[in-house]
Amino acid sequence: CNERISASFSIKEIKENSKGGTAGNICYNLALLGKTAYPVVCVGKDFYELGYGFHLESAGVNLSFVELSDKLTARVYIITDDEDSQIANIYSDILKESVKINISDKIKSGMFWFGIIAPNPEEVMTNHAEQFSNLGIDYIISPGQAVWNFKNKKGLSDIILNSSMCVMNDSEFKKVEEL
Repeated sequence: CNERISASFSIKEIKENSKGGTAGNICYNLALLGKTAYPVVCVGKDFYELGYGFHLESAGVNLSFVELSDKLTARVYIITDDEDSQIANIYSDILKESVKINISDKIKSGMFWFGIIAPNPEEVMTNHAEQFSNLGIDYIISPGQAVWNFKNKKGLSDIILNSSMCVMNDSEFKKVEEL
């Protein structure tokens, strides 16, 4: 988008959730259900300082596949109105490093019965979908805010259609419907 916009919003309420990220939230909730989850992701040097690492470990999430970087942990700030329209501000520089992660170096076929692909840069999501498929591991995809950043719309459509399940909110679903 080459158009320029300036906007100012007055908000009535703010809810801050500092323990997050799609992958972290999914793994945390799986751990609360008694399942061991192994996120395969790059996190920033501030991962423990922000409390993310301790929060996940205290719930039983296994962080042995997490790779630490000297960059800052990814963050997203989303404004959602009453009609589910959203404006998102995403700091995702570190997520580009996840493309270097070779899932087959960390897990072997039969080790897990499914994988989860959380929002990441396009190359990371398509790469991880291909790796899971090559290992014969079904995957669940939650493309999140990444649906707006995919340049290859067919690629996004393919990884969604090849997944065992796709999880998204109303805004993301509306965007995917346009594919």
